[in-house]
Amino acid sequence: RQRRGARPSPAARRAARPGAARAGRMPHPGLWAALAAFVLYAPSFGYGFVWDDHQLVEQNALLRSVAGLRHALVSDFWVTSGADASGLWRPLISFSYWLDGTLSQWTPGLFRVMNALAHAAASGLTATLALAAGAPAWAAGLAGLLFAAMPAHVESVAWISGRTDVYCAAFFLLALLLDRRARARGKRWPGVGAPLALALALLAKETALPFVAVVAAAEWTGARGRRFDLRDSARWLIPYLAVSLAHLGLHAAWVSAPHPAGAGALAAQGVGPKAVALMFPAYLSFAWPWTTHTPAVTLEAGRAGGAALAGALALHLAFLAALVTLLARRAAGAVPLALFWLTLLPTLAVNLTHGYLLFAERFFYLPSAGLAWAAAAGAAALRARPALQRAAGGALGVLALGSALALVPLLPAWRSDPELFQAMARAAPRNAMARTQWARLLALQGREAEAARELDAAAALDPLRPEVPSVRAILHFRRGEWGGTLAESERAIVLGSTQNEPRLLRATALLGLGRLDEAGRALAELRVRTPANPAVESLYGQYLLQAGRAAEAYPVLERAARLLPADADLAYALGLAAVGAGRTVAARDGFQRAGQLNPAHYDGWLKLAEADVALGDRAGARAALARAAALPDARDGRAAEALMRLGGGAP
Repeated sequence: RQRRGARPSPAARRAARPGAARAGRMPHPGLWAALAAFVLYAPSFGYGFVWDDHQLVEQNALLRSVAGLRHALVSDFWVTSGADASGLWRPLISFSYWLDGTLSQWTPGLFRVMNALAHAAASGLTATLALAAGAPAWAAGLAGLLFAAMPAHVESVAWISGRTDVYCAAFFLLALLLDRRARARGKRWPGVGAPLALALALLAKETALPFVAVVAAAEWTGARGRRFDLRDSARWLIPYLAVSLAHLGLHAAWVSAPHPAGAGALAAQGVGPKAVALMFPAYLSFAWPWTTHTPAVTLEAGRAGGAALAGALALHLAFLAALVTLLARRAAGAVPLALFWLTLLPTLAVNLTHGYLLFAERFFYLPSAGLAWAAAAGAAALRARPALQRAAGGALGVLALGSALALVPLLPAWRSDPELFQAMARAAPRNAMARTQWARLLALQGREAEAARELDAAAALDPLRPEVPSVRAILHFRRGEWGGTLAESERAIVLGSTQNEPRLLRATALLGLGRLDEAGRALAELRVRTPANPAVESLYGQYLLQAGRAAEAYPVLERAARLLPADADLAYALGLAAVGAGRTVAARDGFQRAGQLNPAHYDGWLKLAEADVALGDRAGARAALARAAALPDARDGRAAEALMRLGGGAP
């Protein structure tokens, strides 16, 4: 029985409408939205790793071992890939990378398929939420199709590293759907499914934190036609509050706050408040399919004039006024618009309080589900005016079709790094990031002349960009030019780099120059900035080794080697530390591992031969020396001399 005065459930209202029986025989609109989402991104399944994918996935040695995965699950999301501390904890994403990589042998295809499947789920859930809230099936289907086809989503779906937003949104929307269904069925509490889905959303990205506020808005609007029971709704929210507080507690326990070097300068310029004002209309513009869509979109908040800021602030205030009005009337469109605004808040709050900019189309992914749902709610609200409803439906259809047509030509840019960075430069000619990112990859590939040209172009666009000297430090490092490495890395730090890379390069250069005291202080600072970072620990162990403290170096290097099992230089350093610590068997294992990982490791083979001799394995020593003698570095004569001493004759 229904309580007296209670509002009929959305399902009951739909069943009472004319044509409901026929609609029930039609495929669910969520299925059409999910299928469209998957098909639209199918061309990207053959693309490679791009941009941050290399660091987070392809070259992330931590994810190649179970021990490394365990460390990643309780660590800062970016520190696990050797980057600076970000203050972010996303263990579900780290686990998904490990799982996809293990199943696919670390080829990119499965990663991309999983992104598309998650996007299909989010699209289907968007349509299903609109349908459950009372929108007609056709309007809910168009809302799902619009979400599936938005060009602003390409950065999140076609980029493997963008899956944080896609996974978060899929679980967030699932949690909201399960919550509303439980409420509509008269349950006394949300059950297990909705809080569990919320937990998974939070473990994918912190954007899910406003979930409790979204459900609170749904509770308020759902009381239309009856008295709002504050105590009952408060009890209903308790499981979600518990999950959110547990997440915050674990986040605080396992992840330290970031150390943005340039935050103070940016805050002094008032960039944060300006960015918050400008971002709201910018995010709204992302929903328009025919605007310019580009990764790493620039927001020049420092150059914004008073008129632009005033207009942006007025638009934001007008939106909030409309939202408050809809909430006061308990209108159906209030919940999706609250979802849009509330899930933008975490990003806006970071920009307001931290003084550095987080702005990209991927931050729009979850909020845009609210906009698509709100469009369906708006069409449903015009039920009493069929002509206007048809016009609204036609406009929504044109928007969905236009989005799909605008999305298709954007996908090929994500095929490879050259295509991506060139597309970024074409879409936003003043975007220096495209140049610096491409230059960094060229430098790591040994294409130094090309890298230098890209850096010159980036410096011409933005001479104060810290990535320019940071990449130049890499060029000097690859040539063994420690003075140049030190100078450029220090310049990057002075310019406000928030990355770990120039600090690691600086410490490495100090070691190379023999300035051990300064290197020790630099590494101590790095260990505070990025606790348990395996790359930092590896370099710290090598510092201890160089300082003649082999016994102290051995356990440090041993821990780092467990987390970075594919690092040949680390394995070699561990072998040297084992020799100094009197662990001959461990030394042989370390040198053998270095040779296996890098067959061209000349010193590794020579040291392996010495360890084999010390253990009485002369045959093993001869084999190791034969491997060394076959390398170009054998011109120095050390391999031949060792073979002669061993009695094996000249190679």
